Amino acid sequence: MTVPLPTPPLWGLVFAISGGLLLWLVSLRRKDASIVDIFWGPGVAGVVDIAAIMAPAAGPRASTALLLVNIWAVRLAAHAAFGSVRALTRQDKPKEVFDSTQFVT
Repeated sequence: MTVPLPTPPLWGLVFAISGGLLLWLVSLRRKDASIVDIFWGPGVAGVVDIAAIMAPAAGPRASTALLLVNIWAVRLAAHAAFGSVRALTRQDKPKEVFDSTQFVT
């Protein structure tokens, strides 16, 4: 008797949950939840890559879509990573306090 392999969506779900859980635990240890944001793009690309590997769709359209999803994931991760680095390194000016009396005549 052979045991059937889980379907691609199930492997994608396992990847997304385990990656998210691992990064959440790292963020708790570092006390910085912004590192989880970096995972969104690569997490989606990982699910798509797993589906493509397990149930390959032939043809140039499938390959192009897979390439575009992975390019998007790298761009999104880089944007999230470098954006959080910029936010940590710049000197923030104090925010102005909203004065509600300025609208009263």
